[in-house]
Amino acid sequence: MGTSMKTAIQRNAARIFKRNEPEYVPTKWDLRFVRLADLEVAQWSKDRSSRVGCVLVKDREIVSTGFNGMPRGCNDDVEARHERPEKYKWFHHAELNAVVNAARQGKSTLGCDAYLNWYPCDHCAGVLVNAGIKRIYADQEPEWEHHKWGDDFKRAKTILGEGGIEVIYMNYDAHRQGNI
Repeated sequence: MGTSMKTAIQRNAARIFKRNEPEYVPTKWDLRFVRLADLEVAQWSKDRSSRVGCVLVKDREIVSTGFNGMPRGCNDDVEARHERPEKYKWFHHAELNAVVNAARQGKSTLGCDAYLNWYPCDHCAGVLVNAGIKRIYADQEPEWEHHKWGDDFKRAKTILGEGGIEVIYMNYDAHRQGNI
């Protein structure tokens, strides 16, 4: 990679994470969309251990939604499919499902914002970059040193940064009682 390209990536990475400051106050619409992802869309998941929702929005209009779940038509009542590590082969993440649902309807995700109740994994970070998402509103900053997911979170942060996606940590819990 050339020096000018490295410099551009470093400059871009600095710009991308500038709004993560604790003083960032989400708008009423930001809170509505992350609340929708968390309290509604995520609850549609039949995953027994984690429920994640994603809402793709452009110009305050919902383009698509997704939750972690099995592919359409697959029997989610088969007990073995819910057990680790087998469940990782059956359940697809909310971000991927939101992008696929948009494609299935012929809707563009280029320039959309993604509202999530969980920070994306490294794979989903790549999906969001390739889908043209411009900004992610995450419920909260992840535990970067988490024993199981910390490395994935760090890799996702790098992918999002180099891919030009701005990440905003909303501290949603602190704003739940607001005027939404």
